[in-house]
Amino acid sequence: MIANSLKWSRYNLFGKPFDALLSLTVIPGVLWLIWQIVRWALTVAQWDIIPRSQRVLMIGIFPADQAWRAWVAIMIVAAMVGAGLGCVFAFRKYHAVATFSQLRTAHA
Repeated sequence: MIANSLKWSRYNLFGKPFDALLSLTVIPGVLWLIWQIVRWALTVAQWDIIPRSQRVLMIGIFPADQAWRAWVAIMIVAAMVGAGLGCVFAFRKYHAVATFSQLRTAHA
């Protein structure tokens, strides 16, 4: 498995000089960004505000007696997104899930 990963990275990330330069520039930048986000989330972020503001974060400053309208709209949008994704993935051969052997034979 490690040999296949190395072969894949050599072919896709370092196949050409421009690809190698791009990979050596972008990968450390993305890793640094992930490190900064994790460090912020664990040290600086004030997560205690989330439970106190949950209603405002979910439906905004909608009047309390009319909040059911916002929830119905959210449910309708969620149902439409779910139905749309169901239609898209119903006709795909692999349903967006591919095994490693299928990916390997696709590149060969």
